[in-house]
Amino acid sequence: MGAPSTVPADGPTRLIVLGSTGSIGVQTLEVVRALNATRGGPRFEVVGLAAKSNGDLLRQQAQEFGVTAVALAERDGPDAALRMVEQTGCTLVVSAMVGAAGLAPTLAAMRRGAHIAIANKEALVAAGHLLTGGPSHLLPIDSEHSAIWQCLQAVPLPLSAPVGLARVVLTASGGPFRTQSAADAFNSTPEQALKHPRWKMGPKITIDSATMVNKAFEMIEARWLFNLRSDQIEVAVHPQSVVHSLVEFDDGAFLAQLGSPDMKGPIGYALQAVRSPGDSNRHPAGARRLSFKEAMNLEFTPACEQRWEALALARRVIDGSFTTPGSALGAVFNAANEVAVEAFLAGSLPFGRITGLCREVMDAMTNARAATLDGVLAIDAQARALACARAGSHVGGAR
Repeated sequence: MGAPSTVPADGPTRLIVLGSTGSIGVQTLEVVRALNATRGGPRFEVVGLAAKSNGDLLRQQAQEFGVTAVALAERDGPDAALRMVEQTGCTLVVSAMVGAAGLAPTLAAMRRGAHIAIANKEALVAAGHLLTGGPSHLLPIDSEHSAIWQCLQAVPLPLSAPVGLARVVLTASGGPFRTQSAADAFNSTPEQALKHPRWKMGPKITIDSATMVNKAFEMIEARWLFNLRSDQIEVAVHPQSVVHSLVEFDDGAFLAQLGSPDMKGPIGYALQAVRSPGDSNRHPAGARRLSFKEAMNLEFTPACEQRWEALALARRVIDGSFTTPGSALGAVFNAANEVAVEAFLAGSLPFGRITGLCREVMDAMTNARAATLDGVLAIDAQARALACARAGSHVGGAR
């Protein structure tokens, strides 16, 4: 990852939002409104919007921000976002499309040298080796990785530079089944799994939080963003969701970032990171303020990888990325999970089978490799086909 370019102090940052009608996309535009209303005039010019569906909301967003470059997949085809990125000049792209669909436009933005504020964890999970080798600078939006970044903010970029970093601890709320065993949660309904105790998110990421696949993907993201081995990444269950990550240095010192469970904070931090050096990236972005009382009683327990198998699957992916150049096991994991979550939400797969199905597909494709986007997409398609074929089987049970 190269060092970021800066934006002239007298000009706004030209911004494209991929996934503008989703949770992160909507909040990104709320942050833009808040930052543009601060002293000094508009800081951001939205020049492109892309969404999979919800054309009515997309049209409202385009009208409000005066955007003419608009891509709607269900109307313009699955490559609409890719074409829009290729044809629209920008400084910064917010990559917030859900799933592997965001991979191609994100890579296109990288090739054009745009900064990428990345909330599409699936892109890094499936193709981190492709995203971290280009001229762009990746700016994490996930609250956990933003927290690590903020703890390292005095360190020169890129984020993977050696800084005496010993390990990171990603925190997890534990989701709606934190106090239940895997066996007790096995037959949980979609309605139960979608009741996240802390965060308001879309259905896919909410289910991923309930299975801890979301945290597993964040472990893989941390590998690519900060060049960390699997033994340098730990997960702690922290139900208050106040501490978003901790960083330990070689001298034994820990730093932690605290904040309310509100994505506008990390979104605002990432968006403002490409401003000129004299322009603070701590302008109010509309995030809820953390009450000191909320931070007075904080709980942390190690996340058990026997209880949440997804975390162990993440370690397989990370270890393979170091030992096997071009390993595409992350793409396999992501594809199988997308199929499993869709099947669960449709009522054709038990909740407790989601991570087991991922493991089975990963076992079958453990040697998958890909050196190009086309190769990653081919592995993705193969893994989806295999996952679909197995999704109807209940063999394996609770683990």
